[in-house]
Amino acid sequence: MKKSDEILIRWLLEHSDRSLKEIASKTEIDQNTLIELKQTPSNISEINEEILYKLVAFAKRVGAE
Repeated sequence: MKKSDEILIRWLLEHSDRSLKEIASKTEIDQNTLIELKQTPSNISEINEEILYKLVAFAKRVGAE
């Protein structure tokens, strides 16, 4: 995982105006997974590639809006 991807995911979960429910809905990632990532940011570096791709892509879309 690139450091920039980790930064994007942290921003999405902690600082964007999007709720975890909305992120879960738009990315099709389980909300409990997002809660765990938000509560334990060190787990971000351990997420699987599919979840990583979905979160980074969504963070880029949100950031571009």
